[in-house]
Amino acid sequence: MARQHLGINYPNRAVGICDNDFPEAFCEILADDAYLIWNLASVLLDQMDADQRWLHFYGELKTALILNEMSRYGIPVDGAAAAHVYKDALMRMKKLSDEIAEGRGFNLWDGLQVYAILRDREPTSLSCTAGVHKKYLRQG
Repeated sequence: MARQHLGINYPNRAVGICDNDFPEAFCEILADDAYLIWNLASVLLDQMDADQRWLHFYGELKTALILNEMSRYGIPVDGAAAAHVYKDALMRMKKLSDEIAEGRGFNLWDGLQVYAILRDREPTSLSCTAGVHKKYLRQG
């Protein structure tokens, strides 16, 4: 990815870093990698559309942080099971999305499209008596 998006032949290291003693070289390599990751993230974020960015920040990134914290406390993560749950969640979201959008292929992460779906629906009364059986109404 570094070669494709940044034109860098990773993990090609500067000679100065590798000539250092162990702890210093390791620290500089980590800092160099962190800088590379930062640059790569900036380039990739610019290539994402709004939906992908939302999923990245509110789904993937938060999940990765939680999984990392779990592994730090010795709670193992079953990657295959996680992938299965993720696929299942995507299928359920698709089914719900189709149901909500009535099969019209709307993007439910786009506020304008959601507004269009709601605007086109039959109005529903917000009255407390609308559709409520009389036995549930308070007796005067």
